[in-house]
Amino acid sequence: RGLKWRSYWYKRQIQCQQKALTQRAAKGGVQEKEELRKIRTHVGMALGLFSSSGNVLQAPVVVAVARNLELERGGNAKYPTVWNIGKLFNLIRETGLGKGRVLMRQTMALVVAFSVCRMTELTAMKRSDIQQMEDRIIIHTKIRKDKKVKKFNIRLLRRDDVSCVHGALKLWLMDSHYGRSEEGNIQPGFARDRALGSIRCRSELKELIVQAGLDDDFGGNTIRHSMLTKLRQEEASLDQVNKFTRHAPGSMGCYMGICLIGVGYMNNGRVVQWWLGNGGMVEVIAGVDGDWFGSNPLVGQAVAVVAKYDVVQDWYS
Repeated sequence: RGLKWRSYWYKRQIQCQQKALTQRAAKGGVQEKEELRKIRTHVGMALGLFSSSGNVLQAPVVVAVARNLELERGGNAKYPTVWNIGKLFNLIRETGLGKGRVLMRQTMALVVAFSVCRMTELTAMKRSDIQQMEDRIIIHTKIRKDKKVKKFNIRLLRRDDVSCVHGALKLWLMDSHYGRSEEGNIQPGFARDRALGSIRCRSELKELIVQAGLDDDFGGNTIRHSMLTKLRQEEASLDQVNKFTRHAPGSMGCYMGICLIGVGYMNNGRVVQWWLGNGGMVEVIAGVDGDWFGSNPLVGQAVAVVAKYDVVQDWYS
């Protein structure tokens, strides 16, 4: 727009930004406001060279100027509030895993929360797809994309807590309501003699959400979709999220509703580094805040390896 960077470097930054915004605002019009937003972004980048703040656009001066010039954008979230998944884990800690249908419901919720699996993946899981070990569980899943079947391996470590996928799956596979068939689904129908489908799985998870004291507007798949804000705060890129959530490269599905509990090496709440491995694989440290799971540590090394058709996720607190 004819603005030179050096004009900002040799002037006082706040005055330069205010003058640029005021001159544009005097002209009026929707297009001018859009240009104002672009100037705000570029000037914020220039101010970042002189500031130690992590996000210059959140500085009080910048926010006040944007509010006075009506440059703030309204929120487009589907729901007015962000679901706190910590309520789910608190409910499981208070009530325990239970038996029968309650055990199945809570096991499904933990699997979806930690593996970020789709409802179709959840309903297709069979006993033969679950490999149990002393300190971890490996779930072999399949996703059909573009008429091709892609296979993924999701590894979940054991943790010393009631809300542990390893312990919940182990109890559920030994439960009398589950059965012993290797080809049987892990979600049998209690009311009917057939396995639960995607819609009924959402209904079961919604019952658990209501028990946790959350809004009725949230559906069962919200357990999977409740992590988006957290991931954006950790500044993970779109490609990194797609690899971790088993989405196709360039897909925007993960930004439409999926957020992990935390991706990247955590240092004061920020992702500081991603590690690239050999053979087109990305080695990722996957971490979560203590507010989500408490101080109980996991057993094993907290490393996740994301390959082209093989995803391994290890979680730790």
